[in-house]
Amino acid sequence: MIGPPGTGKTMLARRVVTVLPNMTLDDASQSLLKAAIEKFGLSARAYDKVLKVARTIADLENAENIKVEHVAEAIQYRSLDKNVWQRL
Repeated sequence: MIGPPGTGKTMLARRVVTVLPNMTLDDASQSLLKAAIEKFGLSARAYDKVLKVARTIADLENAENIKVEHVAEAIQYRSLDKNVWQRL
């Protein structure tokens, strides 16, 4: 559920922070992450986890910056994880 402007998920959707040093997101990655926050109702904790997983995926590909495909893959893992736990 998205709360009133300036609180809760609305602020999270606008949040552009770095979780790890030297982590940068391009506009497409930020837009995708914002859409995922709104669609899946991700918490601040989930947001941080998605960014960390995206950074790991980028590292495995020896990419200096996180790309939109890294964020998309991390979101897929998060939604898969969420679906598994809801069924148990």
